[in-house]
Amino acid sequence: MKKIISIFAFIISLNVSSQDFNESLKKLETENQKCLDKGKFMYECSLSFYKKSDSLLNVVYKQVRKKMNSAEKDKLKNEQLKWLKIRNQKFENINNSDTRLGNGLDNLMIKEQEKAVIVNERTKYLILKFKP
Repeated sequence: MKKIISIFAFIISLNVSSQDFNESLKKLETENQKCLDKGKFMYECSLSFYKKSDSLLNVVYKQVRKKMNSAEKDKLKNEQLKWLKIRNQKFENINNSDTRLGNGLDNLMIKEQEKAVIVNERTKYLILKFKP
């Protein structure tokens, strides 16, 4: 329950008007690194990082759409659907990859980190291209 509240609070903080999404992304990455540097519960750090990264992507996507007309929204939606297919394939590849760390939490941690990087790359792309 605490994790859900934490992610919800993070999402709420992103809905502030004139939010600087680049700064939010940097803060998220810094928060993740500090969590990992503690050397404890690193899988939980990575899982939280992925969930917050995904939430940030959704907020940025919605902000970008607000400024668009119907045709632009349709184009962005189609682009996003294509990206989701690519993302899903990349995630499948990550899930099936051998990190050489066995099947424990370290293995899962690395995979969640890789997934978050993919999501954050998309977020950066949307920020750069559309400047929400």
